[in-house]
Amino acid sequence: MTVIELRVNDTETAIKCIENGAVELFNDDVKKLETTSGGVHITGDLGITGEIGLFDGSTNANRFIDAGLGDGNQ
Repeated sequence: MTVIELRVNDTETAIKCIENGAVELFNDDVKKLETTSGGVHITGDLGITGEIGLFDGSTNANRFIDAGLGDGNQ
């Protein structure tokens, strides 16, 4: 299996790419984001400034999550 790693120094992994598999992103050598066959796995907080569209396979996203942009939504 081929694995490509980008390190910021000799010991700290920043990005890991795994053949036919995941891409992993690290912060301070701790895995924070990983692609999987089913989607994406995030460890820790996710900060969003906008809306998230929830798609069901069609081109119309009739449902969304408002991340609160100071417009009175909570």
